[in-house]
Amino acid sequence: FCYVGNFLMIFFLYLYPNSVVLFQVCFSLSTGPIAIAILAWRNSLVFHSIDKLTTCVIHVLPPLIAFNLRWYPSEMTNGQLILENNDVSFFRILVLPLVVYLYWQISYILKTEVTDSFRLRQNQELWTSARWLSRNTKGIVHDVVVMRGQQDEKVNHTLMGVQLIYTAVTILPMKLFYANQTAHALYLLFMLVVCIHNGASFYFDVFSRKYIHQVMMKSKEEEEEAIAKSESRKNSVAPSPGITPNTSFCGDKATNNVE
Repeated sequence: FCYVGNFLMIFFLYLYPNSVVLFQVCFSLSTGPIAIAILAWRNSLVFHSIDKLTTCVIHVLPPLIAFNLRWYPSEMTNGQLILENNDVSFFRILVLPLVVYLYWQISYILKTEVTDSFRLRQNQELWTSARWLSRNTKGIVHDVVVMRGQQDEKVNHTLMGVQLIYTAVTILPMKLFYANQTAHALYLLFMLVVCIHNGASFYFDVFSRKYIHQVMMKSKEEEEEAIAKSESRKNSVAPSPGITPNTSFCGDKATNNVE
């Protein structure tokens, strides 16, 4: 669904930049379910990972664009889009975004359960949202979607209900954020801080493990090198085979001197 939200924002920017209704729908979807997905999916700002960085862009960029369009429209659109009215109807901010969501959800179910159902059954390595959530055991979302079973059909039905509730709940505060710039800014700042914190935690975790591994490997190599040197030293002072050391020479010499 996040891809649909991104596409809708692009559609608005390039084709209908003067449509206030379309902007308000984009604002609601971008600032609501797409932005809060940063928390739900634990997005991490990790620059060397294309996968993690792409996920951050998908969830961070639309809310930032919506913020700038809402509060600085002249700078963003050269005066073509001026949104000075702080009032937004319940129909535009909640009903229309849910209609967009339901359109995507029905299309998704038709795609996975009808059009590509045979292909998905034959190839279990093809990933869908339901399969990924049912197999990824980390997080509370997994526990929720598999509570009725881990079969794809049951997970799909549960996931559809969970996503509908999630979308509706995350859209509810959008009327406040649309009318209050301070609340909107603090909300987005919190999301960005969480994203950066997750990335920092990832780096600390990965690089600390890598550092500990390198230290342990270096210690092991030094230990093996010390053992090899010790063995080499022992071999260098050991007597050659077939030669018996004359341990009585000193004693014999002492006896001859006495006589």
